[in-house]
Amino acid sequence: MQKIYATYLDKLPKEKVNAIDKLHLLTDEERLKTRKVYRKYIWQAAILGALGVVFYFVPLHFFPSIFPNTTITAFFEQPFELAYGEIIWGILLMVIELHLLVLVNLKAVNALANATGFYQNQHLKSDFLLQLGLDAKDLGLNDYGIDPYQEVNKNILFVFNLILKLKGFLANKLLQYLVKRLMGRYAVRYVVDYVGIPIYMAINAYATYVILNKTKVCIMGSNLVSDYIHNLPKTKLTIEEKELIYDTLQLVAMSKRDYHKNHFLLTEALFKHFEIEKKEKHIFQPKFYENLTNSTEFVQKTCKELILLGFVLDGKISKNEAKKIKTLQNHGLLKESIESIRTKTNDFLNGKNFNY
Repeated sequence: MQKIYATYLDKLPKEKVNAIDKLHLLTDEERLKTRKVYRKYIWQAAILGALGVVFYFVPLHFFPSIFPNTTITAFFEQPFELAYGEIIWGILLMVIELHLLVLVNLKAVNALANATGFYQNQHLKSDFLLQLGLDAKDLGLNDYGIDPYQEVNKNILFVFNLILKLKGFLANKLLQYLVKRLMGRYAVRYVVDYVGIPIYMAINAYATYVILNKTKVCIMGSNLVSDYIHNLPKTKLTIEEKELIYDTLQLVAMSKRDYHKNHFLLTEALFKHFEIEKKEKHIFQPKFYENLTNSTEFVQKTCKELILLGFVLDGKISKNEAKKIKTLQNHGLLKESIESIRTKTNDFLNGKNFNY
């Protein structure tokens, strides 16, 4: 299927913008275009979620005879009716809806790419947008031994991810339960079935919103990383100084607690720029703050810029990152306030000039 999606994306119209410099900043007109792209495709995704519910229940209510079922008596004390026709119909519609949603998302990321001047960037790989449109997780940091979940309890992480996957289903069941309680015995099946429409609309809309946000962040971020590396002096570093760069990248990853494409692009570029050797697994050093304080002015400046850049590159500052910022401030390694960094993040998201 990925080849089909890639072909579909390649055939969508591409536009280039006239950029003055390598770091393309968005004009007011381009910002307006991006907002229109968000509204258009988020609504398309939401409507698709509503249609999925309607197309599932309408045939069940008006043409129940075309959906076969069977009665199972084995292994049960009482006969159990299995509506396998409804199950197959539901699975078929779910597969169709998912494929259509992927096409909507691919069209959305292409429209956003046109609005933000993505197609002027020749340094990006051809499948960059495809992976974003498919919401594929970029695990490239693993190649460098960087683990965003280092120091995180893996059991807690598993439970948290499981809850995230179940929340849509549980929210729908909760809403159905509340409707039944409110309407009592007068609640008809039609109302209970269709009451889930807003939830599935919201799930699809949110999924597309997340993909659009990630696409915008990655497009703007790739430009910013390329510009930063271009202006970064290529100085010969000692083994200890390279280790500090490694620790800085690990610190940013742990603060984000996620695999992010922009952080991978930054890591890949820095390793090539400073000729740093990869490790199978890098462990963050507890004496990092002390070692950085005692390092050269160039390394301190570079690590500070990498921390700021790393925190900003995913377009948000989390509570965990706010704690890391305070720790860096307490060690005298960072002078910028959290509010100042949030301002830089908003400037980055809006395609405005970014100062390290």
